[in-house]
Amino acid sequence: MLATVEIDDSVRCKSPAGCECFFIRFGSRGIKVYMYVETRDRAYSNQVWLHSKGLAPRAYYKGEVLIRGYRGRDGDSTGYCYETELADVFDYNFHRSLMDHGDKTEESDEYIGRFNDGCEELSDDLCELGIHWVDDHEENVGFIDGRPVLIDTADRLRR
Repeated sequence: MLATVEIDDSVRCKSPAGCECFFIRFGSRGIKVYMYVETRDRAYSNQVWLHSKGLAPRAYYKGEVLIRGYRGRDGDSTGYCYETELADVFDYNFHRSLMDHGDKTEESDEYIGRFNDGCEELSDDLCELGIHWVDDHEENVGFIDGRPVLIDTADRLRR
């Protein structure tokens, strides 16, 4: 199934983003948007395979995103996307608010420790599959039902 979603460029600008994609929360799911179809397809294939091993969120339908006024231009741009299951991700604002209250440093340490432990656990699980994960940090780890999952599956996995 190929669906087309239309957004204004301000949505892209307000969305969490990494090097290769940006993320839009869309109801109970998310949409990962890439500027190149090849990158989208590689990320999608990796995520489907990793999900089958319990190491990534479920990936759903591929599609396209029409971005109106992309980067301030008069013209539009097409992004290539797929729907994904939502995972709980590292919340820097929450972490910083804990750090700002001196009496909550233990809670802050516990919070960041949870994500660091998730990174280590994922790294070990991926290593068992013969995959070297070269971008292991909190921003690429999410949690679904308490288990760590990889949420950046585009180009930083080496088999």
